[in-house]
Amino acid sequence: TPTVAVKPGSASVLANVALPVSVTVAGSGSSEPSGTITLTSGAYQSSAATLTNGKTSITIPANTLAVGPDTLSASYAGDGNYSAAQGNASVTVTNPPPTPGTTSGTYTFIVTATGSDSAKTSATATFSLVVE
Repeated sequence: TPTVAVKPGSASVLANVALPVSVTVAGSGSSEPSGTITLTSGAYQSSAATLTNGKTSITIPANTLAVGPDTLSASYAGDGNYSAAQGNASVTVTNPPPTPGTTSGTYTFIVTATGSDSAKTSATATFSLVVE
């Protein structure tokens, strides 16, 4: 059985940004796995992507994944030498922050910083901005 490795371009992505995903299928035989990969997450399903030298890339369009933690599942269809297999990866999708100055309202920004000293000193500051 081959191994399917799924690697999103980032572990966290804004909902309004496309997410590139690399998929690698490794077999134990002398030949590279060939065939196709389909990537799914929630209601999203990619079209079949063809492997080249056991690898392929799929870009999930912006505003496709649900906000929150998502599991990306890559399904390998198999070929004449290798059976079908599946691999998973996790990604967190967050809403983009509002753009101050374009929408009326009160915006609160919380900034937390952690130092590189041995005590890992941290501080948090809260800022509010009112746009009318």
